[in-house]
Amino acid sequence: TGLHNRVWLDDTLPALVADAHSHGRDLALIMIDLDHFKLFNDSHGHQAGDEALKAAARVLKGALRPSDYAARYGGEEMTVILPGSNLDAAMLVAQRLCDRMREAAVFADMRMPLPHLTASLGVAMLRQGMDAAALIAIADAGLYQSKENGRNCVSNVNEVF
Repeated sequence: TGLHNRVWLDDTLPALVADAHSHGRDLALIMIDLDHFKLFNDSHGHQAGDEALKAAARVLKGALRPSDYAARYGGEEMTVILPGSNLDAAMLVAQRLCDRMREAAVFADMRMPLPHLTASLGVAMLRQGMDAAALIAIADAGLYQSKENGRNCVSNVNEVF
């Protein structure tokens, strides 16, 4: 996919969190899950699933600033780290990612395009005393709220935590 991997994320996110805390900077995390990916994979084959992951990665890379980071979290889940972004900016980025995912074309073997994928996204903001694991947990809770809300949308549950 060309994205950073989970090992990179596990090494880098705590350092970014510590840096944001020590310098009083905003830091946002977006958790992204491709909707119904298992069904897509089962219906169209693993090669098509791989192409869908690559298409999603292209969307992420094409929509971010040079200072932002995108990484695979696992399976069809990905994360975006937005250093210096407040909640409003992070929500705008997440909505842009959601919209662009829906529009991204997926091809396998250069045949006809496959059905478009959608994504559910959760946004978390770093708060005082929060560590990387808590930031991921809040973004993940937002992602699951998006799934409960019908998928193909963005949710923020920061106020609940």
